[in-house]
Amino acid sequence: MGHCFRTSGATGTPGEQAFVKAVADACAEEIGRPGPPGREHWRLRVIKADEPLEQYAGDAFVAFHCDGSTRPDARGASVGYPNAAGQSLAQAWKHAYERHGWSGGFRQDNYTESLEKYYGTRKAVEADNPRAFIAECGFLTNSGDKALLTGPGGVDRVVRALFEALGI
Repeated sequence: MGHCFRTSGATGTPGEQAFVKAVADACAEEIGRPGPPGREHWRLRVIKADEPLEQYAGDAFVAFHCDGSTRPDARGASVGYPNAAGQSLAQAWKHAYERHGWSGGFRQDNYTESLEKYYGTRKAVEADNPRAFIAECGFLTNSGDKALLTGPGGVDRVVRALFEALGI
């Protein structure tokens, strides 16, 4: 949960913590439902910002975020990943996100110096969990993206795309 429960420092764009908390809650609810064979092998660990390293161990790590900008025309989802394993999962999520109704477009994949220092993916890789990426689900500061994110089906779209990307 990107930036969740932080009250100072990098707290995210306004509304981001609430959005990613809703995504985490929906993921937890969905993984708890009965499903096709194989689903029972998956476990979900919801991680708030700044957890100890061992919390990042697993088969996959995704840090969900929302972008913000002073430019109201800035829009689109994006992903950032540190390696080929993260890239593969991120690309699968992007394709699934679009199939599930994301129409806000995508910005270029990136893994900037800031993202490289970002604790989530770095800690996941350090914990031997290389399928790690950051998903910027869209811009909460853009009216079109915000409508897609916070309107009907917005959170569900993110969750369904994740489960599809993971093959769940």
